[in-house]
Amino acid sequence: MRRRAEEDASGRSSGVNRIRRQSEFTPSQAAVLALQRMAGNQAVSIVLQRDFLDSGAAEAAFGDAFSAGALGKVLPEVNELVAQLPPRPRRWMESLNNATKHSLLHQAGVEGTKIVARIVEGFIERPPARFPDPADDAVCWRFLLEVARPNPLREGLVGRLPEWVGKLREIYAEADEHAREPDPAAFHRATEAGRRHLAEVREYVRDLETDGVLAAPQLVMSYLTRELSSWLRTLYQGAAAELGLTDYVLLAVGSVGREEMFPHSDVDYSVLVRKVTAKVAAVDALIGLQLKEMGEPDLDELSKGPPGAVAREHLVTKRDVLLDARTLHTEGRGPELENAYYAARRRLAADDVWRREIATSLIDAQSTKFSPTSVYLSHEDKDVKKGLLRLPTFIVRNLALYHGRTTTDLSVWARTDDLLEHGVLSAAVAADLRFVVDFASTLRIKLHNFYRSENETFRLAEDADPEYRGYVLSTAEEADFRRASDINRDLFARSKGFTLARSMTLGALRKAATEEAPTEAPGTGKDRDTTVRTTLLKLGDGRVAKLEEILVESYLVYQRVKLDGVEYLVESGTGVLKNDSGALPARSDENPFA
Repeated sequence: MRRRAEEDASGRSSGVNRIRRQSEFTPSQAAVLALQRMAGNQAVSIVLQRDFLDSGAAEAAFGDAFSAGALGKVLPEVNELVAQLPPRPRRWMESLNNATKHSLLHQAGVEGTKIVARIVEGFIERPPARFPDPADDAVCWRFLLEVARPNPLREGLVGRLPEWVGKLREIYAEADEHAREPDPAAFHRATEAGRRHLAEVREYVRDLETDGVLAAPQLVMSYLTRELSSWLRTLYQGAAAELGLTDYVLLAVGSVGREEMFPHSDVDYSVLVRKVTAKVAAVDALIGLQLKEMGEPDLDELSKGPPGAVAREHLVTKRDVLLDARTLHTEGRGPELENAYYAARRRLAADDVWRREIATSLIDAQSTKFSPTSVYLSHEDKDVKKGLLRLPTFIVRNLALYHGRTTTDLSVWARTDDLLEHGVLSAAVAADLRFVVDFASTLRIKLHNFYRSENETFRLAEDADPEYRGYVLSTAEEADFRRASDINRDLFARSKGFTLARSMTLGALRKAATEEAPTEAPGTGKDRDTTVRTTLLKLGDGRVAKLEEILVESYLVYQRVKLDGVEYLVESGTGVLKNDSGALPARSDENPFA
C-alpha cells in the first residue's frame, strides 16, 4: 500500500542483515544445507529463484558448474551487491523470472561479479523511468544488459560500442549523405545532462509534496511545464543543429501546450517545416536514441509538415488532443512558418458555424468517454487522469472553442476565469470545476511521485487487499474524491443538456416538416417478419428528408433519416440524429453551464 513509500525513504542496514531480510522463504532442508556451504553459512538473497532451490533442480540449472562449486565462489558477493539496491529495483529483481536469474548467476560464475556491480551502479546512478514485466525473460535480460552497460566516458570505451555508435552514424547518414562523423562523447554528455536535468526536476517536485506546497497544484504544474519545455527545446535544438536542420518551428501541443505538465507526463510536440525531408526524420531518430540512453519513453511527435497542413490536423483530424498549441522555438525562417500556421488556425476558427459544431461534437464525445460511470472509475483500480481530470479539462477547453474565446494562458484555470468573466460559466459551476481540477491535479502529482512513472492508478481503502502495493487514498482524500465524482456527474449532465439542445432530433425535424403518408414494404423469405416503413418529410426550405423505420413483428427496432445524401441513425431515448461524424446540428442559445 501507499505506506511502502516510507520504506523507500528509510536508511539501509548492514549487508548481512539486508540479505537476511530479503530471504524470508523456506526451501527444502537439503537445498538450505547446500547453499549454506556455498555461501559461507549466510542466508541467500532471492536473486536466486526460490522455486528451484531443491535437490536436483540446481544440478539441472547449472550442471557441473554448480556441483563443482564454481558458483559458490561468487554467490556471496552477488547477494551482497543486490542487497545494496534501492527498494524499487531490488523488489523488481526479486520478482524476476527463473530463467533470468539463472542467466545472471551463470554470467557471474563465468565472468565474475563485475556485471552485477555494474547493474547495481546503473540502477543507482541512472534509475530507469520504467521497469519491464519481470516475467518476460527475453525483455528483462536485454534490459539488465543495458543497465549494466558501462558509462563510455568514465570507462574510456568511446568507439568500442559498435551497435550504439553504428546507430548514431546511420542517423547522420540519413540526414545528409555527406554528413560529418558523429561525436559519441559529445552525444553522451548531452544525453547525460538531459537525464540529470529531468531527475533534478522530478526530485524537486517530490520534495515539494512533503512541504505541503501541493495545495497549489497549478504552480507545481507551471514549474514542471517550464522545465520540461526547456528540456524539450534544448533536446530538439541540439539535434537539429547537429544534423543541419535550419528552418523550423517547434510547437508544444496537448498538455504541454496547456501548461499542465506532471512529473512523468508524455511530452507532446509538433514541428513546422516547409517540407518533410530525410533530415527532419533524422532529427526525430536522434532524439529517440538520446531518450533511449536516458531511460525515458519516446516523445510523442504528433504532427510535422507545412503550416497549413499541421494547422488543419490540429483543428480537424486530431482535434480531440491537439487543439492546444503554443510556440517553443523558431529557427532560421521559422517566424514565417509560425505566422502561416497561426493564420491558418484563425481562418479555420473564423467559421462560427463550423467551430460551434466541432466544439459541440467534442463536448458530446468526450463527456461520454470520460463520464463518471466510465471504466476509468468503475473498476477497483481507478484512473485519476481519465476518470476525474479529463472531463472538466475538456469541457472548459471546448466551451472556450464554442464561444470563440482565446487566452494567452491555455490552462484550465485561466480558461475557467475567462469563461466566468464573460458569463459562459456561473460562479457555482466555475468553483466546482476548480475543485475537481485542483484535487485531481494534486492527486496526479502525488501518484507520479509515488510510482516514479506515469502511473495514474489508485484504490479506495475498501478495495485495497493486503497484497496491493499501489497508492491508497487517505480518509481525507477519499472524501474529496467522492465530492469530485459528484461534481463530475453534474458536469456530465450539463454537457448532455448542452449537446442535446444543439442537436437535431427526430421530433424537432417532424415538427418543422410536412409529412407525406407513410408507405410500408413487407419483407420476404428470411425477412418476412420485417417491415420497412418510409415517410417523406418536406422541410420549409424545399429539402426532403426520408425517414425509414425498421419493424420486426410490428416492434420498432430502429429508425434512420436520410437528408442531403447523408444517413443518420436516430439515437434511442434522445431521438438525436447521429452518424460517425456526430449529431446533425441545430441552433440553440441554451447554456446549462451559466
